[in-house]
Amino acid sequence: LLARGGMKPFHVLLSEIVKRFLGGQHGFDALDRTSAEVMAHLVSSKASFELRESAGVFLVACDLVKFAKANPDPEAVGDTVAQARRIIETGRPDASSEEVQAA
Repeated sequence: LLARGGMKPFHVLLSEIVKRFLGGQHGFDALDRTSAEVMAHLVSSKASFELRESAGVFLVACDLVKFAKANPDPEAVGDTVAQARRIIETGRPDASSEEVQAA
């Protein structure tokens, strides 16, 4: 998408991936919520500070492209992709808690 100039579609898809992940991990339909609503739900679900901070930065970056027609440079796009990875890495339950829940 990016190679063909699809900056907005790329950010739409990337934000959908992250919202699906967050919704799945925290038990809500994040796709049908605004970024502010997603953040409010993460706060109320007591998501970690690190996850909330990463999600906030990520969602703002995506919203700027999706709604304010921002055109970030390749380095900023790379930062946004890295932020998405951090959200998924910090938002996953760790293996020890999964083992405890299974027991």
